[in-house]
Amino acid sequence: PLNPVEYGSGGGIKNTEGSRSGGRGGGRIDLTAGSAIVDGQVLANGGNCYVSCGAGSGGAIRLQVTEALSGTGEVLANGGVGTNGGSYAGGGGRVALTAGDFSAFTGTTSGCQVAIDGVVH
Repeated sequence: PLNPVEYGSGGGIKNTEGSRSGGRGGGRIDLTAGSAIVDGQVLANGGNCYVSCGAGSGGAIRLQVTEALSGTGEVLANGGVGTNGGSYAGGGGRVALTAGDFSAFTGTTSGCQVAIDGVVH
């Protein structure tokens, strides 16, 4: 989790009837900055599944900031949601944040594994 690099995997289908497919896997985000303000969303979420399939798993986010990371935004690598009967959720991805100063970051992080300055939460 300290160096997440894997894309999320796509979900499968429950049967071969029709042209259904599972949710897409989450992407990979690798950001490096001197300082950063996250007031929006940084997302590598898996795609949802709607009928008889599996949702995609979350991807990977690595955010390396040498000075201050601040803001109230979200850094998420969640698995997709199975929305109907016979549909299944995808597993969470991985998030790693490093910064010289986290004191002004009050945002949200989420994934299967989240590491902040090398400590897995």
